[in-house]
This record gives sequence, C-alpha cells and structure tokens, in this order.
Amino acid sequence: MANKKQIIGIIIVFFVTISLFIFIGGPIIFDEEPSNGDQDYGYQIFYDYPELASGTINFSICPLAMDAIKKIDPLGNLNPEMGHSFPTTHSGLWFNDIESVIPPYAVKAPAGGFIVEISIDNYNTSTGYGDISILMAHTTDVHSSVGHVSKLSQAIINQLDNLENGFKFVKIPIQEGDIIGYAGGESSPAVGMDWKIFDHTIDPHFIKPSRYNRKAYTVGITNRTEGELRANITAKLHREQPPKIGILDFDKEGYIVGNWFYENITEYEDPMSEWDKFLGIVYDQYNSTQIRICAGGILNLNSSNVYKVVGNSPDPATINSLSGCIAYNLTSGGDIVGEDKRTLLVNHTGNQRIRIQAWGGHIADPTFDSDSKYYIR
Repeated sequence: MANKKQIIGIIIVFFVTISLFIFIGGPIIFDEEPSNGDQDYGYQIFYDYPELASGTINFSICPLAMDAIKKIDPLGNLNPEMGHSFPTTHSGLWFNDIESVIPPYAVKAPAGGFIVEISIDNYNTSTGYGDISILMAHTTDVHSSVGHVSKLSQAIINQLDNLENGFKFVKIPIQEGDIIGYAGGESSPAVGMDWKIFDHTIDPHFIKPSRYNRKAYTVGITNRTEGELRANITAKLHREQPPKIGILDFDKEGYIVGNWFYENITEYEDPMSEWDKFLGIVYDQYNSTQIRICAGGILNLNSSNVYKVVGNSPDPATINSLSGCIAYNLTSGGDIVGEDKRTLLVNHTGNQRIRIQAWGGHIADPTFDSDSKYYIR
C-alpha cells in the first residue's frame, strides 16, 4: 500500500529465538535478542499457544469498517521501489477520503485470540502516531495481520512496556471486534491499511516456501471471509479476471516465470529482508495475461519501474532449459512506450537457476558477458 509521500515501507526483518519465558499474568513480552531460553515462546511462523484451538476459521468482520474503504487492492501488486519486486501477499484497503483530512478509523480484531507481534516504525512521541503492524494468532493454524496502522489503542498501549520503534513479541488477549488501534488520522501519511491472512492448513506457495516463512501460507481475504463481508469485499476489488482476489505465486518448476533471488542470498539470514536481491518475472496485478518484470537492484533495471515486455512475448511460463537464451525488450512509464527502454537476456540453466543480464536501451543480438548474474529459487 502506497502512502502520500511514497516513503512509508515496512518489513519485519528479524529472526530471533527467545528470552526465558516469564508468566506473571497479563501480557508476556519477549526480548528481541536470541537467548538460550524456552524456544517455544520465541518467534514462531505459527504460534501454537495451548489456549488456542487448531484448524481454520472464516472471518465475519473486517478490521476496517467497510464504509471507510473506497477500494481494495488484489494480491500481486508490484512496486520494487517500496520492496515489492515480488507480487504482494496482502490486500490494500484504501481509505474513502484520501483527498481530504483522513479521520482516525478504528481498527478491530477480526477474531479472538492473541496479539503476538507488534512492529513499530517512525513513531512520533509528540503525536503518538507511527507506522505499525500487528500480527494476531486466532488459532494455531490461522493468523492475520494489519499493516500501516497509525496508532495503537489505549487498551493495547496499557499492556506494553514502551512504544519505542522496533519489533515486539507479546501475548495480549483479544476478542472479536476489540479496537486494537487506529488507521489514518491527520498526522498519518498513510492512505490505506493492509490486511493479510495466513493459514497453515494449506499447501504452501512457491517452489521453495522455506524462503518466504509465514508468507508461504498466505490466503486471499475472500478465501477466509464469509457471507455479507465476503460479498462486500468482492465488490470493492478492482480486478475483472478470476480470481478476483488476485494471484501472489507464479512460480513454475523448470521455467523462468515467478520469483527469483540473487544467488548469494543466505539461508542463515532473512531472505525476505534483502529487497535489492529480488527479481520478479511475473504478470500484471489486474491483467494476468500481461508480462511484468521488475527487480529491486543488482541488475541494470530501474528499481522504481515495473517493466512491460514489447509484444508481450514469449510467455515466461513456456521458457525452460531447452529454450536457450531469450531476449526481452522492456519498456516502462505507463502507456508512454520508450520512456525507459531496457534489454533483458535470460537463460534457464537448469536446477532452479537462471543466468540473466540487463542493458540500457534496446539492443540487437545481446550476449552474456562478465556483468551477467545468476538467480536461484
């Protein structure tokens, strides 16, 4: 979700174990640094607290009131400048009144459970506003998160040691409909709020799901809502092609289509934090017949651009290790063909690896040289 100044970006980049488990009633707050404590209460992809039921659920309320929402972005947004060189795994809920002063909208828990993670960025002590994301565990298998929350509710603030910028592990009980924060507001630059749902009961997305952690278990918000709420969300999704909720995973084993990581990315760090090493050879968020290519860095591609393919061919879902070297002529800049021209040469070398190189302009018969790079799944 973009904001008014196009500068708000948020990512959770820490992998931690835990501090010793301390339970004295009320919230439990965990240290950020690894320790030799009880690892059951550190970072978990899915939190398995014994108080929580197992299995999947459907939501009957939206974290943001439907009358506050102008439109909803489907999955699959591309915005490499903001870290989205891969199709996004969340839906953006745009506020109704972004042209005027945005009132602070209440953000509600869509179901009961626990708040288990809070990330605070750009916190302003004088206004009480920041850029906040909140992860909730509703069952041991279904979690949801809200992003670009501008302010925590007083009930949540009362259970925190501090409001400093950073990442907090907590265990704060919530009930469906509880106000957990506020989105928008005069001091907030955000024009909307993100909502993600994760379900551990599904088969994970992507060829190598371990790189994506919890995101590998993302489900569209229409897949875990029901009745009137699902109908209202669907009506605000501005995508005509099925599925209306969009597509987040285009990976296809043996072919160049999908998400790629620069090959020196490490398993021992958080690969999802290294945005400059992402490469997406995917399709448009609203029209999945249109090829889109973008990269966060490393390659000679402008990280502020999402590129179109001249002629929209060949389809990357058909290019494999038998296809040889494939050259794409790229353009960007909306409908102004030629505003930024690039040439991309790609070769699937087999074993989930591609060789790739980019040049400025459209060049005839490109060949790889020492500036080429290798990307892996």
